[in-house]
Amino acid sequence: MKRISLLLALIILLSVAYFVARSNEPAPASEDDPIFGGLEKEVDSLRIANDSLNLLAVRRGDNWFLVLPVKDRASRDLADVVEFLRASLVARVVERDAPDLSPYGLQVPRATVSLDGREVTIGSFNPTGDGIYLCRGGGSRDVLLAGKGFDAIPRLGAGRLRDRTPLLFPIRDILHIGLDGELQGDATRKGKIWSLTRSGVRASASDVWRLAAAIRESRIHRFLDEKRPAMSDASLLVVVQGDLFADTLAIGDPVPGAALRQAWASDRSMMFLVPVRLVDSLNVHVDSILDSRLFLADPRMAERVVVERSGVRQTLVRREQEPLAGGGEPVPFWLIDGDPKRPASRTKVIAFLENLSSRRVVGAFPPSIGSEGFHPVLMIEVDGERIEFDLRDRDSSLGRRVGEEGVLLLGEGLYFALQTDPADLESPAK
Repeated sequence: MKRISLLLALIILLSVAYFVARSNEPAPASEDDPIFGGLEKEVDSLRIANDSLNLLAVRRGDNWFLVLPVKDRASRDLADVVEFLRASLVARVVERDAPDLSPYGLQVPRATVSLDGREVTIGSFNPTGDGIYLCRGGGSRDVLLAGKGFDAIPRLGAGRLRDRTPLLFPIRDILHIGLDGELQGDATRKGKIWSLTRSGVRASASDVWRLAAAIRESRIHRFLDEKRPAMSDASLLVVVQGDLFADTLAIGDPVPGAALRQAWASDRSMMFLVPVRLVDSLNVHVDSILDSRLFLADPRMAERVVVERSGVRQTLVRREQEPLAGGGEPVPFWLIDGDPKRPASRTKVIAFLENLSSRRVVGAFPPSIGSEGFHPVLMIEVDGERIEFDLRDRDSSLGRRVGEEGVLLLGEGLYFALQTDPADLESPAK
């Protein structure tokens, strides 16, 4: 009786040990299972090890960052790799508990990849070349077949997975952008209005955004293994700032025999190379960020234009005459002070307003320079925007918008366009 009891106890003990051991084994794979199991949340870490790469990347918020082999921003390609791995399914279970993994290239795998610690080893192609052999970690020897997209993992290099944007910033949140060194220019935004920081006059919003886009959309040609020097060693500094960020791109010496220049950034520890055409593009855009229009509103379409000179003041009020029965666009005409009994000379007004619309400002000075000895002799107001003019001579005539600190350099074309006598704009009495 004792012998039977001992035998039953031994059977129970062995059964418990068997089930405990089985519970520690990986769950058996089946077709259409996610290769990395059911990841119930966003993936937070990625590891890849192959012959040329030992990579660790982590997710912070919506962005991925490399930790190994170098600390850097990750490219969009890395996020795509994570999504591909997460969505991949088992195509077929080739062999369960395989005694020998060598025929599948899994004894010495080509690469190992893990998502949040769930590891998979990558072997060779199957004989038909339409799939890749895999094996899950955790001691599993089940050989799985997956899509041939896994062949890209063993061939990945760190260069492809690093973000190649020299300076990454949220373009819509920019409040200041500046270039200092071999190129000069900067602009600051308040609300929707951009102004040149140094001269205090209005900047061309569209051209400032083009300048920002030229920086944001440029690409690194190649990464270097050299640590970045001081920002002060650069030939050109590009600064971009917002409420929550302040980033600087430094551009240094040209590379002999190549259309490349050395560069480094404030949020990166290592140097890289950028194409010379980036500097060429910045040069083009920074030259045009001055808003060369005199007025924001088109004077030709303005409802009200005021001209005052030497005590003579004329207010042009725009009206429209209905077209004749044959159709067509309404015909504009102007009245002095809006008085129907005082029509303006349509020919002279059109020529005057065309000049105000088409002639361009050629430069700007900061108030410390431009305001010195500024003596206005003419005032023009277009739909509420007022400019005073100092028409001293054709080469150095100046203008100053009311509300702006800086002074505009008008140039010869505007000097002659502004010689109109306000009294001449009224039609002669019949």
